[in-house]
Amino acid sequence: MTGRWSEVSLTLSSKEATYGDEQAERISVSAYVRYDQAHRPTPTGTVTITEGSKVLCVIKLSSGLGSCGLSATELPFGTYSVVATYSGDALYLGSSRAEKLVVAGPKATTTVLTLSRVTVTYGHENLALLSVTTKTQGIGSPTGTAMITEGSTVICTITLSHGTGSCGLATEELGVGVHNLVATYEASPPYLGSVGTATLTVVAGSKATTRVTRATMTSLKLSATRVAYGSEQLVRLSVLTLSHRKGTPTGAVTITEGSTVICTITLFDDDGWCRLSPKQLAVGSHDLVASYAGNSAYLPSSGSAKLTVTS
Repeated sequence: MTGRWSEVSLTLSSKEATYGDEQAERISVSAYVRYDQAHRPTPTGTVTITEGSKVLCVIKLSSGLGSCGLSATELPFGTYSVVATYSGDALYLGSSRAEKLVVAGPKATTTVLTLSRVTVTYGHENLALLSVTTKTQGIGSPTGTAMITEGSTVICTITLSHGTGSCGLATEELGVGVHNLVATYEASPPYLGSVGTATLTVVAGSKATTRVTRATMTSLKLSATRVAYGSEQLVRLSVLTLSHRKGTPTGAVTITEGSTVICTITLFDDDGWCRLSPKQLAVGSHDLVASYAGNSAYLPSSGSAKLTVTS
């Protein structure tokens, strides 16, 4: 009975996979007898799946059937001939079958940010619903998260479901003024990231007459409180501006001594620093003040520190 012919079938769950998401592809095989299958033993052994000289997986047959998957980023962009090769067993000769598989590039997306209201009254920002829709051409809905921000301040993070999601603002979350909101969809294979924008205007109301912006607190710290004249550059002046409410103050902090400006620091994630120049300050004691100018969302604040320059 040795040497009977067999056949192997090869089925791909999709004729097109996406690079970075090849694990979604399923390769199924079936080894069977060409003739009079009902009266013949089921082929046993393994089926090797290859692309050229590359082995993608080895399937051990169970009742003549088996399947395997690919790994993410296993095949670059292109068109491939995937071959299933049955090894044969004591009763049956080996056989093979090929199918074409196309690996496409990551899918581009578009993100749209829509607001249920484009104008709200201060203290009633919770009436505005922020909705994100992320789409791609063809089949599929992007998954993952979209982050809504204003500048460096994170408003909310949305977990997408079928490419959509929404969040609301907190009461008194935004100051009076025009706010440029950005929805950023983070890339999630096989989908590329994208950005959508919208503008929300917060107008003053009865509550805004008493509190239209958030209070802040600014501190000034020196890397050293004493320095020799001519070596002032060794001192690092660091500022930190915080708000008790949600959000990160943005803008600039100016360090002065009296009417003299020592340096101006642009805040990044609520802090920043600068250095003095050699011989910038005379010998003696200097009272330095860090002043945060504030903006439409945050009130001004200041902090101070003393530096002594020795001869």
